Amino acid sequence: MKRQLRAALEHSFRRLPVARAAYAQRDMLQASVEALELSLAQLSNAAAAAKLQQPGSSIELLANSKALALHGGLLRLTADCALGRAGDALLMPFDQVMLPHTVANTGWALETLAFLDQRLDAALQYIVLDIGANVGLFTRQAALRFPNLARFLCVEAEPGNFSALQYNLSPLLGGRAALWNLALSAADGEMRFFRDDENFGNYSLNDDAMRGRKFDAITVQSVATGSWMQEHVRLEPDQHLLWKSDTQGYDELIISLTPLDIWARVEIAIVELWRIKKPAFDRAAFAQRIEAFANKSIGIGKSSTTTEILEFLDGDDYHHDDLYLWR
Repeated sequence: MKRQLRAALEHSFRRLPVARAAYAQRDMLQASVEALELSLAQLSNAAAAAKLQQPGSSIELLANSKALALHGGLLRLTADCALGRAGDALLMPFDQVMLPHTVANTGWALETLAFLDQRLDAALQYIVLDIGANVGLFTRQAALRFPNLARFLCVEAEPGNFSALQYNLSPLLGGRAALWNLALSAADGEMRFFRDDENFGNYSLNDDAMRGRKFDAITVQSVATGSWMQEHVRLEPDQHLLWKSDTQGYDELIISLTPLDIWARVEIAIVELWRIKKPAFDRAAFAQRIEAFANKSIGIGKSSTTTEILEFLDGDDYHHDDLYLWR
């Protein structure tokens, strides 16, 4: 009420001849102050950039190093956002895809958080299974946003991403998080693991995920999905499972190998679907698990059938989308 009255009075005063000059002068001064603040900010940014480029700077030292290269670093949050509170630090690889997206949106896959806002039941307790956890952005954001997520089981195969995952989750979650540096697959053993040079989110056991990309390969430890889940995915009677998988072409295989008694506890699932060549999987077993959900959607806000999901996966045009499932 006071604001409305003040605005009405100011509007009336501005129309008085004696006051017009004073208000005009005030507006000019305010515009000058704003322009000065913008110039100072630009100068500050330019000075910071110049400092990084000057002789002896960290960037120059790394550029001239024969043994070290800039691959990532600590990001300090300067304001509260989906990723945490002002003052928190994140350890992130520097790439051309995930880092720019995260910086531009001050968060990662925020549409998924919006979906969970609608679908998570605040009266229920959930265990989160994050397969292909990367550096932990999904789990970190979910943990900060939803207090009824009781425990987090995170699987990440790539050693560098796993180190960042540990840094980004351990101080926040402590004993609520269990982390495994391995890949879920069809059997125990060592497997070739492919890494996109420009996108640290595109790391995979699937070589076709590297189609048209620059990449390298390492060896990682893989485990049989079924036996690993029977040993590690254990829920109390009153707990439900929130599933998130993003494995660049191995999601269908992993789901088809997930024991039915564990899959029956999945209340909500978010699964990456990618139209690329991928390892053979039991389509009937996969379809059975997808069909168990009353609600299925390729992308948010749609309705999809199991048949449509299988037909989507038959494509080979490199297109991908997320599948949302809820009971």
